[in-house]
Amino acid sequence: MMGGMNNWAEFTNEIWTSPDAFDWTRVTEHAPWPARRNALLLEFNQKLVLLGGSESSGKKDVLPQRSFTDAWETSDGSLWTKISDTVPPNAEQALVFQNQMWILGARGAWSSTDGKTWQEKASGRPFSNRGSFGAAVYDGKLWVFGGVDAEKTMNEVWSSNDGINWVQQAPNAPWFPRGAEYSTVFAGKLWIFGGKTGREYDQADDVWFMSR
Repeated sequence: MMGGMNNWAEFTNEIWTSPDAFDWTRVTEHAPWPARRNALLLEFNQKLVLLGGSESSGKKDVLPQRSFTDAWETSDGSLWTKISDTVPPNAEQALVFQNQMWILGARGAWSSTDGKTWQEKASGRPFSNRGSFGAAVYDGKLWVFGGVDAEKTMNEVWSSNDGINWVQQAPNAPWFPRGAEYSTVFAGKLWIFGGKTGREYDQADDVWFMSR
């Protein structure tokens, strides 16, 4: 568990670890990367890679105004090396797909083999003007589902065999529209947990899965 926030003025760069999610040990109170929330974290080539995130505004009543574009890697969670300052900003999701790191955001999809150099692979739908969407690697494909834009929530489902060409699998999934970022693949199924269902940030409390 890395980074996070106490309030909009107090972000952290603590790192904690646990073997069972019950007993936790603090690895360090201050990692070398600046304090942030919503950083993306991947396991890639036997290392942890931390990407981007939001910088605190420094004020309790002001939301973040700046996104980090750095990338850091570690083999043990304690010693970190900065590997890039050119990560595309405002990324929503990070995944490993076809032996590459992928980041997905409201402006498109990018991939990298080393975390240093990123190539844009896709733009437009399903990424345009969409945040808080879910994403997963499942059944040999990249999946994007749900999300929130300036006017509405969505329950679209899209997939891609290569991260470049995207096909809409369902314009309206059976679950009601939501921000679906809390999703995972487990036991051969793709799972969606709750999510924000509107601009007032009402929270869903249901759980759905998809199987092959």
